[in-house]
Amino acid sequence: MPNILKKLNSFTAMRVKYCSYAVIASGGPVLFAIETLVIAGGGRSTTNAGGGGAGGYLEMTSSTAIYTDTSYTITIGAGGGGDGADSVFSTQTAKGGGQGGASNSNPGGSGGGCNYGGGRVGGQPTQGNSGGATGYGNAGGNNIGTVVYATSSGGGGAGAVGSTCNTSNGSNCNGGAGKTSSITGTPVGRGGGGAGACETGGAGPAAATDGGGNGSTNNAVAGTSGAAATGGGGGCSAGSGAGSGGSGVAIFKIPSANAAAFSGGVSHGNVSPWTNGSPITTVTGFKIYVVSQAGMSDTVTFS
Repeated sequence: MPNILKKLNSFTAMRVKYCSYAVIASGGPVLFAIETLVIAGGGRSTTNAGGGGAGGYLEMTSSTAIYTDTSYTITIGAGGGGDGADSVFSTQTAKGGGQGGASNSNPGGSGGGCNYGGGRVGGQPTQGNSGGATGYGNAGGNNIGTVVYATSSGGGGAGAVGSTCNTSNGSNCNGGAGKTSSITGTPVGRGGGGAGACETGGAGPAAATDGGGNGSTNNAVAGTSGAAATGGGGGCSAGSGAGSGGSGVAIFKIPSANAAAFSGGVSHGNVSPWTNGSPITTVTGFKIYVVSQAGMSDTVTFS
């Protein structure tokens, strides 16, 4: 039998049959199972505007479309000083959240809320399915009623629309709920919309969950920013400043026999603020990488 092995390239699980002999060569890129969560940066709010929309939320619970020994683009979207920035993994793109508007609001992964004025409409969601992942995003809240209080609606979240606020009594200014994922082994809510604001004396509330920034029911108190690595939208105030959107995140859950290597601009970790360079290993059989920062030219390679 000729030495056929010398003629084989490094293909995965390629069978070459010569007479009655079967030879298996391996060592190249191979498909493996991966679960991913990719969230874009949240949109900001501004004073007397609506709450910021959450960053688009992409969830892939099972896939074998990723290969080892292959570099994939990874980008983590920054939280908005306006609209949030997109996050990217391979062919998946999570859309940045929309900024809360001074009248009608910006569209985004989830749309921003709108400010006081009956009949104003929250921003529409732009997030759809992408790269094999299921996408989530919702509209910002609308505004109804005759203006008595300076009241703004909440930004949309990954799990629910922003609340429709009532300017007649200053009520219902909450941000839209996000979604809860247990990809890290613990249930965590992310992708919450930022809350709108209610002028002092209004009924409120102006609350947010799942990383969204809280709004204010006191003109002298500013809204808060969305939480980092959640894609939460920024919260609003009727008189004292508003919050920026929270930065996005990408999470990879892979078999413990595999590993991920990142280019130099990537920060990841196993505990907030996700920068210590270690994966989560407390879920039996898996390594979980939580990526908090990556630029447009950064990559991840699995082995």
